[in-house]
Amino acid sequence: MTTIVYRHADKFAIIKLLKEIGEHRLQRECRLKHLPKPRRVRLFFIEAFENRTYLKYKYHDGTKMVMPIDGFDIPEIGWTRVEIK
Repeated sequence: MTTIVYRHADKFAIIKLLKEIGEHRLQRECRLKHLPKPRRVRLFFIEAFENRTYLKYKYHDGTKMVMPIDGFDIPEIGWTRVEIK
């Protein structure tokens, strides 16, 4: 069975979102999930799935969900439809 998700990985949209989130909150979310602090902007992406939107990061051991971002200003255009098996 395949699952359809929508992803957004525009560097400038990610930078704007990270500024809105703030470094302190990002560090807190990573600490709560026992994740190392993300270092590279290009490894972040936004994923929308089943009425929820998440900030995700590609770590060396796989992609991890950093935090839900439903309350933040997310981009309206530039989304890519992706099928996950």
